[in-house]
Amino acid sequence: MIAVFFVQAAGCYALMRDHWDWHPVVCIGVMALLMLFRLDLLFAVGCFFGALLAWDWPWWGALLIAAPGVVVSIMLLVGGVTITSLSGIFKSK
Repeated sequence: MIAVFFVQAAGCYALMRDHWDWHPVVCIGVMALLMLFRLDLLFAVGCFFGALLAWDWPWWGALLIAAPGVVVSIMLLVGGVTITSLSGIFKSK
């Protein structure tokens, strides 16, 4: 999973640096904020478009790299909603 993270980080960085032509410090700062606030879905979408636009990969290759991040994000989202709703049910009693 760590290797997937580094590939996704490189894809997100490539999108911001090569395609949008941002300064490297800004790119690293944005990536740090994405990791700090746990915005994994945006990180995975950035990886997808970085692989698609900056690295000129086919769409299926970019999707293959970004899919683990999307799956983990959805699992965390569903888990968080489930825990929040269950804690609200049990607190009302």
